[in-house]
Amino acid sequence: MSDITFGTRLASLMKAADLNQTALAERVGIDRSRVSRLVNDKRPPNSDEVVWLAEALGVTVESMLEGISMPEPVLRDIQRAQELGRKVLEANAARDEAVAQLAALQEEYESREGQHQEVLAAVRKEHRLALDTASQQRLQAEQQLRSEIDGLKDQIHRLSASLHAEGLKVKRYRASAQRSEEKVAELRGQVTDVKRTNGQAALVMGLLGLAGGAALGSSGRNS
Repeated sequence: MSDITFGTRLASLMKAADLNQTALAERVGIDRSRVSRLVNDKRPPNSDEVVWLAEALGVTVESMLEGISMPEPVLRDIQRAQELGRKVLEANAARDEAVAQLAALQEEYESREGQHQEVLAAVRKEHRLALDTASQQRLQAEQQLRSEIDGLKDQIHRLSASLHAEGLKVKRYRASAQRSEEKVAELRGQVTDVKRTNGQAALVMGLLGLAGGAALGSSGRNS
């Protein structure tokens, strides 16, 4: 049977790591008295203590127990603890990998989100520019239409003024025509009067002629 005990091996490893009982207890997270009992072989370690001490001293469980006779139940517990430790390590590695992948995905998401925000900002800017352009075009069209309407109003005003002036001219022409018709009627009356006077004069001249002829005949008979 080997003369090496667990306490002897533990003390040797502590010396190599330059750790006293207090420092090792703090590193493992147990009471110093618990370390003291193990170093002095007051009791055998359980599986958890073997695993914890090996991790704290930076050695493997196999190297810590090499050449040491340990009870079979403790060895089985140590094996189960080692298996559980491996699974824990694998789970931690998987977790770390998942965390790394999540971080990468988060970084990619933030990058994509940043690009999305940039594209969205550009689209909004183009939309605002398009709206500004459309508004400017609409304003220009409204101004042009208002200018055309004002021009039409001016034309209507001038046409109305022209029609009013033409109406006044028509009224003046009608008044002048009426005066002319009255003058013509007056002249026709005068012509009629003249004709009547001339007819009367001709009648008188005819009567005078007849009277003269009769007198000449009577004078001839008397001779």
